[in-house]
Amino acid sequence: MSPRRPIVGTLALFSTLLALLLSALPVAAHQDLERAEPGFDAVLNVPPTVVRLWFAGELDSFESTLAVYEAHDRQIDLGDANVSSDDRRLLWVSLPGDLRPGQYTVRWSAVDDEDAHPVQGEYSFTIAGTPEQPGANPWSIPVIAGAFIAAIGAGTWVLLRRH
Repeated sequence: MSPRRPIVGTLALFSTLLALLLSALPVAAHQDLERAEPGFDAVLNVPPTVVRLWFAGELDSFESTLAVYEAHDRQIDLGDANVSSDDRRLLWVSLPGDLRPGQYTVRWSAVDDEDAHPVQGEYSFTIAGTPEQPGANPWSIPVIAGAFIAAIGAGTWVLLRRH
């Protein structure tokens, strides 16, 4: 047996183990999300008019999607999601101008233009303020209390005037 045989066998075994380990690692997709506006967990004082997502690779404009949902999982964007013709790494969607305070969820599916491999994700942003309850009037309790106190005062005045 030659002295090289154990070295060759060890190298072959090491190469096989290394190949198995590397094949188990996740493959980095070309369309990894690089940046978002509004950003992840952003708290905004002014409602945005558009959501923009930038990816590492050029996107397939027919297969990539982007949608924005309000707290009750109702889609609120204007339905015009598109890959920018100026920058094929940019996916955007318009938002209505009357967004109320609360939390919004952005859901996307980006398909790389080269290998057609889809990657999905989601994140949230918040518009600052307290969302109003439907039908609630923040002045109702003070107005009712004030009217009640005024009525008691008027009734007391009338009673005192009679005596």
